[in-house]
Amino acid sequence: MNAKEYLGQAFYMSRQIKTKQRKLDWLRDLAPGPGVRFSDEPKAPGDPRSSVVENAAIRVMALEEEIASDIMKLVGLLKEIEATIRAVDSLEYRTVLEMRYLSFMDWEEITARMGYSKRYVFIIHRRALQAVHVPG
Repeated sequence: MNAKEYLGQAFYMSRQIKTKQRKLDWLRDLAPGPGVRFSDEPKAPGDPRSSVVENAAIRVMALEEEIASDIMKLVGLLKEIEATIRAVDSLEYRTVLEMRYLSFMDWEEITARMGYSKRYVFIIHRRALQAVHVPG
Protein backbone atom coordinates (compact mmCIF):
# COMPACT_ATOMS: atom_id res chain seq x y z
CA MET A 1 0.00 0.00 0.00
CA ASN A 2 1.41 3.37 -0.96
CA ALA A 3 1.23 6.51 1.18
CA LYS A 4 -1.79 7.98 -0.62
CA GLU A 5 -3.80 4.76 -0.26
CA TYR A 6 -2.82 4.43 3.39
CA LEU A 7 -3.76 8.00 4.27
CA GLY A 8 -6.98 7.86 2.24
CA GLN A 9 -8.40 4.89 4.16
CA ALA A 10 -10.05 7.09 6.79
CA PHE A 11 -11.94 9.11 4.20
CA TYR A 12 -13.47 6.01 2.64
CA MET A 13 -14.22 4.45 6.02
CA SER A 14 -15.95 7.68 7.05
CA ARG A 15 -18.10 7.59 3.90
CA GLN A 16 -19.08 3.98 4.59
CA ILE A 17 -20.17 4.92 8.10
CA LYS A 18 -22.26 7.81 6.75
CA THR A 19 -23.91 5.45 4.28
CA LYS A 20 -24.77 3.04 7.09
CA GLN A 21 -26.13 5.92 9.19
CA ARG A 22 -28.41 6.95 6.31
CA LYS A 23 -29.60 3.35 6.03
CA LEU A 24 -30.25 3.31 9.79
CA ASP A 25 -32.29 6.51 9.53
CA TRP A 26 -34.26 4.95 6.69
CA LEU A 27 -34.97 1.81 8.73
CA ARG A 28 -36.08 3.91 11.69
CA ASP A 29 -38.44 5.89 9.45
CA LEU A 30 -40.03 2.65 8.32
CA ALA A 31 -40.64 1.46 11.89
CA PRO A 32 -44.39 1.17 12.48
CA GLY A 33 -44.43 2.62 15.98
CA PRO A 34 -42.57 4.85 18.42
CA GLY A 35 -40.92 1.93 20.18
CA VAL A 36 -40.68 -1.79 20.20
CA ARG A 37 -41.46 -3.93 23.19
CA PHE A 38 -40.09 -7.42 23.49
CA SER A 39 -41.88 -9.88 25.69
CA ASP A 40 -41.64 -13.51 26.62
CA GLU A 41 -45.31 -14.00 25.82
CA PRO A 42 -45.96 -16.00 22.69
CA LYS A 43 -47.05 -14.11 19.64
CA ALA A 44 -50.62 -14.28 18.57
CA PRO A 45 -50.90 -16.89 15.82
CA GLY A 46 -51.27 -15.28 12.45
CA ASP A 47 -50.24 -11.79 13.65
CA PRO A 48 -47.56 -10.88 11.08
CA ARG A 49 -47.17 -7.38 12.52
CA SER A 50 -45.36 -8.52 15.64
CA SER A 51 -42.72 -10.49 13.75
CA VAL A 52 -42.22 -7.68 11.23
CA VAL A 53 -41.73 -5.15 14.02
CA GLU A 54 -39.35 -7.43 15.90
CA ASN A 55 -37.36 -8.17 12.74
CA ALA A 56 -37.09 -4.47 11.98
CA ALA A 57 -35.97 -3.75 15.54
CA ILE A 58 -33.34 -6.48 15.38
CA ARG A 59 -32.02 -5.08 12.08
CA VAL A 60 -31.86 -1.59 13.58
CA MET A 61 -29.99 -2.80 16.66
CA ALA A 62 -27.54 -4.85 14.58
CA LEU A 63 -26.83 -1.88 12.32
CA GLU A 64 -26.35 0.41 15.33
CA GLU A 65 -23.79 -2.02 16.76
CA GLU A 66 -22.04 -2.27 13.39
CA ILE A 67 -21.85 1.52 13.10
CA ALA A 68 -20.49 1.84 16.65
CA SER A 69 -17.81 -0.75 15.87
CA ASP A 70 -16.91 1.01 12.61
CA ILE A 71 -16.61 4.34 14.43
CA MET A 72 -14.21 2.81 16.95
CA LYS A 73 -12.10 1.43 14.08
CA LEU A 74 -12.16 4.83 12.37
CA VAL A 75 -11.00 6.58 15.55
CA GLY A 76 -8.09 4.12 15.85
CA LEU A 77 -7.18 4.56 12.20
CA LEU A 78 -7.29 8.36 12.48
CA LYS A 79 -4.94 8.22 15.48
CA GLU A 80 -2.55 6.02 13.51
CA ILE A 81 -2.69 8.31 10.47
CA GLU A 82 -2.18 11.36 12.67
CA ALA A 83 0.94 9.81 14.20
CA THR A 84 2.23 8.95 10.73
CA ILE A 85 1.69 12.53 9.55
CA ARG A 86 3.35 13.96 12.67
CA ALA A 87 6.47 11.99 11.81
CA VAL A 88 6.91 14.05 8.63
CA ASP A 89 9.60 16.69 9.21
CA SER A 90 8.21 19.59 7.17
CA LEU A 91 5.48 21.70 8.79
CA GLU A 92 4.19 22.67 5.35
CA TYR A 93 3.93 19.01 4.29
CA ARG A 94 2.20 18.08 7.56
CA THR A 95 -0.29 20.91 7.13
CA VAL A 96 -1.35 19.76 3.66
CA LEU A 97 -1.56 16.13 4.77
CA GLU A 98 -3.60 16.99 7.87
CA MET A 99 -6.03 19.15 5.89
CA ARG A 100 -6.50 16.50 3.22
CA TYR A 101 -6.42 13.23 5.19
CA LEU A 102 -7.58 14.17 8.69
CA SER A 103 -9.98 17.05 7.97
CA PHE A 104 -11.07 15.66 4.59
CA MET A 105 -10.83 19.08 2.92
CA ASP A 106 -11.09 19.36 -0.85
CA TRP A 107 -8.30 20.95 -2.86
CA GLU A 108 -10.08 24.28 -3.26
CA GLU A 109 -10.43 24.69 0.49
CA ILE A 110 -6.79 23.74 1.09
CA THR A 111 -5.55 26.24 -1.50
CA ALA A 112 -7.75 28.99 -0.05
CA ARG A 113 -6.61 28.37 3.53
CA MET A 114 -2.94 28.13 2.63
CA GLY A 115 -3.02 31.01 0.15
CA TYR A 116 -1.20 28.95 -2.49
CA SER A 117 -2.07 28.10 -6.06
CA LYS A 118 -3.61 24.71 -6.71
CA ARG A 119 -0.55 23.70 -8.71
CA TYR A 120 1.79 24.54 -5.82
CA VAL A 121 -0.40 22.66 -3.32
CA PHE A 122 -0.23 19.60 -5.60
CA ILE A 123 3.57 19.88 -5.65
CA ILE A 124 3.67 20.09 -1.84
CA HIS A 125 1.25 17.15 -1.62
CA ARG A 126 3.38 14.99 -3.92
CA ARG A 127 6.52 15.77 -1.91
CA ALA A 128 4.68 15.22 1.37
CA LEU A 129 3.52 11.78 0.22
CA GLN A 130 7.13 10.91 -0.59
CA ALA A 131 8.08 11.88 2.99
CA VAL A 132 5.45 9.60 4.56
CA HIS A 133 6.62 6.30 5.98
CA VAL A 134 3.71 3.87 5.79
CA PRO A 135 3.66 1.61 8.88
CA GLY A 136 3.84 -2.13 8.46
